[in-house]
Amino acid sequence: MRLLKNKKGFDWSFLIVGVTILCLVFLYFQLDKKMSAFDPPIGKMQMDLIDKIQQSENLLFYIDESSRLAACDTVYELGRKGGFYQSPCGETPPMPVPGLLTPVSFNYWYKDGRKCYENVNFYKEFTKEFSTRLTSHMSKYNYITGESVFLLDNHEFMITDNKVVGSAIKNINLEFVSTGGGIGIGKYSFKPSFAIDFKTGLGDYLKLATAVDELVSCESPMQECVDDLNTPGLKWDFQKIGLTTYTFSVEQDIQCRFKGGKPKIMFAIERPLKVPEVITPTVAAPPIPPVPPLLEI
Repeated sequence: MRLLKNKKGFDWSFLIVGVTILCLVFLYFQLDKKMSAFDPPIGKMQMDLIDKIQQSENLLFYIDESSRLAACDTVYELGRKGGFYQSPCGETPPMPVPGLLTPVSFNYWYKDGRKCYENVNFYKEFTKEFSTRLTSHMSKYNYITGESVFLLDNHEFMITDNKVVGSAIKNINLEFVSTGGGIGIGKYSFKPSFAIDFKTGLGDYLKLATAVDELVSCESPMQECVDDLNTPGLKWDFQKIGLTTYTFSVEQDIQCRFKGGKPKIMFAIERPLKVPEVITPTVAAPPIPPVPPLLEI
């Protein structure tokens, strides 16, 4: 109130406020003029680099989880196919299986006297199935984002009983710090490789190869032959189809967090038909009649 009554003090206050506003406006235009000389602005490169590092971590996490899911799907799908990416001996007609809604065809492991698994490398079969499924996950990511971030068929694989390793051939390059023309002035490059601890169960197929040899040569009833097998960690179930064909569903001791029950290796064998030996009875020769004695004359 005292300031309003004092006309001289009011004039000085109005002048100070006006000068302050003018100074702020002048400083704003001066700073804007100075900052316009920096293209891109100071700090944008550092912030964009941090953003690309975080994006690369997200991509690596995605491919790690995709590889686990692909490995899990491969174990179940390869088991359903009997360990073959493509069967060398054909398959049975579709037939119902307990616990499954749709009929299933079983790939032969032994047919017409041929060991269908003899020259099969199950590690390579796993690699083919795994590569197909991993490529599917990466294609989905590219489709959803609308960018070709993941290169397809870009990995070399090493598969063991307890590990799945994918070594990337080419790097993923993420451009950063785009100018007004949309041209990147830098790239953040990294390899989308992965290595996961995963029980593939491929050693079980080698056990089955030995077991099938025993089942084919065994002359006892099939249940007794199965009971005599030494296959720890495997749970056998079978059914007879026709005279000589048996279908098997062998449960593996593998639990995958993406699935419900345990995987099963499903296959069929055509057991050789045992032809009973025909014994021809021996017919005794007829007795020789005695020779009558000569008469003396």
